Amino acid sequence: MTDRRRFTPRWPAGTWARRALWIVPLTVAVGICAPRAWAAARGVYARLAVLNTIIHLARDVYVDSVDTDKLMDGAIDGLLDRLDPHSSYLPPEEAQRLGERLRGSFGGVGIQYSIIDGVPTVISTIEGSPAANAGLATGDQITAVDNQTTMGWRESEVQEHLRGPSGTSVTVTVDRGGEKPATITIVRGAIPLKSVPYAFMLDDSTGYLRISNFAQPTGREVDDALRELLAGGVRYLILDLRDNGGGDLDAAVQVCDFFLRPGTTIVSQRGRWEGATQTYKATANSRKVDVPVIVLINHGSASASEIVAGALQDTDRGIIVGQRSFGKGLVQRTFDLSRQVADGGMLLLTVARYYTPTGRLIQRDYKAGTAQYLLEGFSDQSPADTARGPAYATPLGRVVYGGGGIRPDRIVPRTRANLTVIRLTGRAAFFRFADELVRQGREFPPTLAAFRSEFTVDAATWEAFVAFVRRVDPELSEDELQGARAEVVPFVIAGIAGRLWGPEAQYRLLAPVDPELAAARSDLVDAARLLAAAALRR
Repeated sequence: MTDRRRFTPRWPAGTWARRALWIVPLTVAVGICAPRAWAAARGVYARLAVLNTIIHLARDVYVDSVDTDKLMDGAIDGLLDRLDPHSSYLPPEEAQRLGERLRGSFGGVGIQYSIIDGVPTVISTIEGSPAANAGLATGDQITAVDNQTTMGWRESEVQEHLRGPSGTSVTVTVDRGGEKPATITIVRGAIPLKSVPYAFMLDDSTGYLRISNFAQPTGREVDDALRELLAGGVRYLILDLRDNGGGDLDAAVQVCDFFLRPGTTIVSQRGRWEGATQTYKATANSRKVDVPVIVLINHGSASASEIVAGALQDTDRGIIVGQRSFGKGLVQRTFDLSRQVADGGMLLLTVARYYTPTGRLIQRDYKAGTAQYLLEGFSDQSPADTARGPAYATPLGRVVYGGGGIRPDRIVPRTRANLTVIRLTGRAAFFRFADELVRQGREFPPTLAAFRSEFTVDAATWEAFVAFVRRVDPELSEDELQGARAEVVPFVIAGIAGRLWGPEAQYRLLAPVDPELAAARSDLVDAARLLAAAALRR
């Protein structure tokens, strides 16, 4: 979790080596008054001198030529790794991308794309974006950008060329399957990075709200989504935080504020630095949603996601369903070094630990090293048994545990996707098949509602899909496809819906075959009982 408020240290301009020079007289003065402090400073300076010597020797006599900038970056990474797995230094380019994620926007053209057969292919355009206004459409293959071929580009290269300051222009060449390639000039604009990609009614009473990350606009997006769901008659809510790795602390607090009574503690953080110690409480200033809540989490739910899950669990406001969360209970503050150091980036330094309303710390142990810590965080085989950690009680007497992530109230084993479906998804087969049907003029029901109720994969459509797959992936046998037909068909249908009405339509069609979501829906009655019991206790 990142506390986005920045603290700018007052350092003179210059390199680290020059700064070391003014450290010397300062440490001498300190040493006169405090021999212990002088000894510590002298030890630091001696090691800086050793590091400086090693870098010069590597530059001058190492067997291969050495990039000293990369060598220094490695030294910085090694230093921070000795602190904890989440303190890190970001070079300027990475710092810029982090800023974009936290601000929730970037300068670009506004498309979702995938690399298909080595070519960036438009999956959808963002409504009202520069790309949509310029005429880019789903299925367009971007074969060149500013007269440079895109064949073989990685996603990072596509982003590098399509993103840029608002007001600048980029020219793309698109292939539309049989038509003459079109050259389109697009003026870049501010593109939102949505935190809430999906929010819709699963049935007449149950709302579904997906939060994919936490950024500055998240609270507003959740407020807008809740308003629409309430207008649609929502009586139960499923909040999906699966694979949400966190982000902005304030955004997590804002989300909790929608569900908690004013004055309720959401999260507290404590650190050695006075500025890092703070308690966040729910306010009376936000929309209050008084419906039963289920929160879906998994191993990829971390940091700010765990703050939301922990706050709703600890206050008896919601039931947590899924798998143990990642277990990150550390808070990083951003230190912008660019104003003090030439080509400086951003330091993310852990300044506090955060605690859920019952007082539990959910940070996992990281003494075995960063690699092992990350591996265990995403694994079902983590040695951290959450149920053996320190025990705490919620206001209704429910037992919750610290020391190893958020343990769900109901554990649902992680879903293992069908291998054939994984293979076909990796080759973008469902999208490509749907795109081919659309280009061939295949007629479909005119609305998503009609499509959901009327369209089925009949024998002719299945045969066409099998023939298509045999064309694009000859190594996948027809017998394998037939054996996985029951699992594949929903993805064929969802792929067509996505091609016609966009990614949310695709997800709506896949929701009924999501076993973890099904488990969450089966617990809605228990969530209602919990809400009623909490209300009686007030």
